[in-house]
Amino acid sequence: MSLSVKRARRADDRAACRTLLQAELRTTMPLFPDEPDAQTAALVRSLGGVDETVLAARDDDGTLLGACVLRADTEVYMIIANGLDPRIARSFVSQWALLPQLAVIPEHRGAGVGRALVEAALAISSLHPSIAGVYTFAEEVCQEASEGFFAALGFTAHDTQNVTLPILAPGTDQLLPVPISHDGTRTGRYMTKSIRRDHR
Repeated sequence: MSLSVKRARRADDRAACRTLLQAELRTTMPLFPDEPDAQTAALVRSLGGVDETVLAARDDDGTLLGACVLRADTEVYMIIANGLDPRIARSFVSQWALLPQLAVIPEHRGAGVGRALVEAALAISSLHPSIAGVYTFAEEVCQEASEGFFAALGFTAHDTQNVTLPILAPGTDQLLPVPISHDGTRTGRYMTKSIRRDHR
């Protein structure tokens, strides 16, 4: 099977990806709009973060096999900005990207579709000059995209109660551990992958 992974730019492509993700992740949450939110996009760009990117995996016939989302974590940004320091929050957004959703239709799981989607997301992140790594949450993805799946791609697992990401402190070359485990009710595992050597 030939496989291609491309950005879902058109509203109908984004809607198709959202429908797949909602079905496979068994959620009715809206996840993302048909068109990127202009206000959020402007904020993320002003902070130096990764634009919201929806990736679609299709076969030769154009059948949608899987999808994932890559974006800046604006929710954690607000928590850090309000609870710690806005400068640290800016550094967080500019240095780490979030992969909040990933799913593959059941009949194509185990065929490399999920791997191709994650590798594409990592490639996009690595092109961003300030991004140090990508993180995800094992409980929020489909069953095939488990802790073992991400570990095989070089991600490291962390307990939800004690998660920090290394961030270059503003104006220094020192790494500062910043907590992101703001929701203690979660039962899954955070998975992180550094893509810059100085953040390992």
